[in-house]
Amino acid sequence: ASHQRQEASLMGQVGVTISPLRPGGKARFGEEIVDVIAAGELLPVGARVRVIGSSGAQPLVEPLPPQT
Repeated sequence: ASHQRQEASLMGQVGVTISPLRPGGKARFGEEIVDVIAAGELLPVGARVRVIGSSGAQPLVEPLPPQT
């Protein structure tokens, strides 16, 4: 049940990758480090990502454009 709660609270959250996502890896959301899966593409360390859903037990993230 805790996994589902975590996913619900992360939905729409923006974080930053702290390991490459290929497609699985780790991202930081605030103080929390979470195992995530990239939707569709491999992402480098330091990419901004947003949680858009889940794949099994892991949040699914999409890349965001860099902030200007």
